[in-house]
Amino acid sequence: PGREWYYQQEAAIRLIDRVPSFLAAMQQRVGKTPTFVVGARRKYENDDIDIVVVVSTRRLLRTAWRDEFDMYWPKAQYTILESDKTRQDFIEREYDVVMTSFESLHKNWPLIRMLHDPSRIMLVADETIKIKSPHSRRTQAMWAACSEARYRYLLSGAPVSRLHADLFPQIFCIDPGLFGLNYGAAERFFFWHTGDGQTRFRRDRKHLFHTIADLAVWRCTRGESEQFKGRETVTINERLPFDPIQLQCYKDLLRNYVAEYLSEDDGGAYYSQATNILVQLGRLREICGGFLSYETEPGKFERIRLPRNPKINWLRQFFEDHESTSAIIFCEYNEEENQIGDLLDELGIKWGGLLKVARERKEGIKSGSSDDQFADHVKDFQAGELQVFVGKHSSIGHGLTLNAADVEIFYSLGFNSDNYDQARMRAVGGDTGCVLVYHLMMGGSIEESKIYKSLSSRQDMKATLLKDLNRRGYEEMFKEMELADLLVEELDGLIVDFLEEEARKVLGYEGPLTEEALEGFANRQGMDIFALVKKTIGASLSLKDAYTRCMRAFHPDRAIGLGYSKDSKMYNLYEQIAKAANHAKAEGMSLGGFVGLIGGKEPDANWQKWYDYLLRKARAADYNTNIVPIDRRIA
Repeated sequence: PGREWYYQQEAAIRLIDRVPSFLAAMQQRVGKTPTFVVGARRKYENDDIDIVVVVSTRRLLRTAWRDEFDMYWPKAQYTILESDKTRQDFIEREYDVVMTSFESLHKNWPLIRMLHDPSRIMLVADETIKIKSPHSRRTQAMWAACSEARYRYLLSGAPVSRLHADLFPQIFCIDPGLFGLNYGAAERFFFWHTGDGQTRFRRDRKHLFHTIADLAVWRCTRGESEQFKGRETVTINERLPFDPIQLQCYKDLLRNYVAEYLSEDDGGAYYSQATNILVQLGRLREICGGFLSYETEPGKFERIRLPRNPKINWLRQFFEDHESTSAIIFCEYNEEENQIGDLLDELGIKWGGLLKVARERKEGIKSGSSDDQFADHVKDFQAGELQVFVGKHSSIGHGLTLNAADVEIFYSLGFNSDNYDQARMRAVGGDTGCVLVYHLMMGGSIEESKIYKSLSSRQDMKATLLKDLNRRGYEEMFKEMELADLLVEELDGLIVDFLEEEARKVLGYEGPLTEEALEGFANRQGMDIFALVKKTIGASLSLKDAYTRCMRAFHPDRAIGLGYSKDSKMYNLYEQIAKAANHAKAEGMSLGGFVGLIGGKEPDANWQKWYDYLLRKARAADYNTNIVPIDRRIA
C-alpha cells in the first residue's frame, strides 16, 4: 500500500508463480516476508492451493508474520496452532492460513494433512537457518512436511553463502534427490572436518556443490537489492575498567583453571581435555557481566551479584545523560537481563521484552498469552510508548523489527557470530538516520581479546577457539588471559582485603593463608572427608563431572598403588568414596547427599562459598610465587 514493489520482490513473486519450491536466501531488510505473503495470496486467489502453512519461530509468528498478513492480505483468516484448544478450533473452522512453530510442527502437520490435500498446500518456512542437525525433531518434522506439501518455500536471512554445510538440511526440504538420499554420504563427499572445529570443502568439490545448490537456491543480498540498505551504523567500543573485587574474582578463576591444567596427578590432563572449554570461558564472561554462579546440585545454580558492576554503572550514566534516547539492549545471560531490568525500573524507564512480560504476568497484568503480550511490547516500542527493549541475542535478535531504536547496546557478546549479525540488524531498517552500536567490554578481558575479535572478523568463536587450543594448548591460553593487561578502576584503599576479611569473619578463621592450613582448619570442623573430596573435585564444571573424577581418583587400586593393603583403613575409605561417587552420579544426587553417603559433613552454602574463596586465593598465591615469575623471565 502506497508504493510499488522493489524489483527483487517482484522477481521473487514471479518465481513463486513459476517454481513450486526453492530456498529464498534473501538477506535481512530486503523485504522477503511481505513478498511471500503476497505470493501465497496470489496462489490462493488463483485456486492453486487451499491453505497456506507458515512455519517460523513462535515470536515471529505473532509479530512479523501477523503484521504482514494484516497489511498485505487483510481478508485472510489465520490462526496459530499452539495448544489443544487452537487445534480443536482449526478442526471446526475454515482458515486460509495456519501458522505453527518449528517445535510444534511434528504435532500440527499430521492434523493439517488430515484436513487438507497436501497437493493443495503451500508451506512457507521462515528462519530456516534453525534447521541444522539432521537428528533434531524440528529438522525431521520439516523433512516430513516437505515430502508431502506440493509447494515448498524456505526463507533464510542469514548469510548462507558462508554456511555451506548448513545448506544441506534446507535443500533436502526442497529436493532431497539433488544431493542423494543419504545425508551423511553427501556431507562426507563434499566436506571434511579439520579437527579444529571448522568444515572445509574437499579438493575440487566446491564448484560442483554450488552448481547443484543453485538448482534449489535463489539468492539476493542487500547489495543487490533495490531499496536503500538501511540506516548507517556507527560502532563505539566502550572499554570499561574492572572493579577491584570483580578483577580479583576474574583473576582467581583464571588461576584456578591454570592450576587445574598444570596438575599432573589424578588424571588431570585427561580430565582437562574432557571438560567443555566454552563452559569455562562462560564462567569468565559471567564475572564480566557482574555476577558469579555455582552449581548447588545437578542442574541447579545459585547466582551472586558482585557489589559493583561497571556495565550497570555505564548504563545508569548513559540513560541519565540521554533521557529520551530509544535503545535496544542485548545480553547473553538471564542474570544480566535481570540486572538491566532492575536498573531500568530504578530509573523509572518504560521498557519491554520477555523478562518484562514475565514480571507483568507475575503481578497479574495479562493481555492474552505471553506471546501476545510480547507482541504488544514490540508494537509499543515501535510506537514510542516504550523507551527501551531488553532481551538476549537468541530471543530478540532474530526477525523482529525494532527500528524505532536510535541506539543498540550490547551489554555482553555471545559466541555465535550469526546471532550477533542478526541482532545488529534489528534497528537498521528505515531510510534515514544513523544507529549507534555500543559494545560494553571489560578492558583486556576475554570479551575484548577473544569474543569481539572473532565476531568483528565474522568468524565462529568456537572454531577460532579450538584452532587456537590445538595450536597452543589449554594451559597456555589461560595463562595468556591471566597475564593480560587488564583495565582496572583505581579506588582508594585495598578493596581486595575486604573480601578476605569478610571470609575470615564468616568462617571464624585466623590462621595463615595457605592451602595446608585451610585444609587443616576444615578437618578440625569435622569436614575432613568433605575437604578431601572438594580438593579432588577442584574446578569441575558440573557435579556429574565431579563424581566421575572422584570415581577415578579414589579407585581402590590407587590406594594399593600408594602402598596401602586391601584390609587397610585407607583402602576401605577409597572403596567407599568410589562406590558412593558412582551411586551419586547415577542418582543425580547433590554434593551434600554424596558427602553424607561417605560419612562426611557438608557446610552451608555461605560457609562453603567463603571457604572456597580463601582456598582459591591461597592456591593463586602459591601459583604466583612458583610459576608466574618464571614465565615472565622467559617472556
